[in-house]
Amino acid sequence: MSEVIAKTSKLVAGVAVIIAVFAYIFFAFWQHLAENISLNLRKLYLRALLKQEVAYFERIKIEEIPSKMGEIFETVQSSIGEKYANLIFAVFTGIGGCVFAFTAGKTYTLALIAYLPVFFLILGTFGIMVKKIT
Repeated sequence: MSEVIAKTSKLVAGVAVIIAVFAYIFFAFWQHLAENISLNLRKLYLRALLKQEVAYFERIKIEEIPSKMGEIFETVQSSIGEKYANLIFAVFTGIGGCVFAFTAGKTYTLALIAYLPVFFLILGTFGIMVKKIT
């Protein structure tokens, strides 16, 4: 019995290490992509600013442009690099868990089916809350 437990724990540890390595690569990719997109948007924004008429700069406070630009592009970068990557990771982790549950056996399948109504209830409640806020 202890041999089975040792073998199973080594297998779980190996899978955990593999998931950690690929998750690091995944999040590093999305962070790099977010930085590139943010840099390109900064360039486009600067070009658009330089094409403005002089009257535009007389109407606005020039001191606010760099801080506003920094805030906007920091928000874009964090949204793409962190939030979007986390969303994709969570969705595919959930799909992988469902596939595992249906292929692993009857016990896991029953546990998943019992949990799904609660999951959809929580998801629906969250959707309603987001709809009210926006």
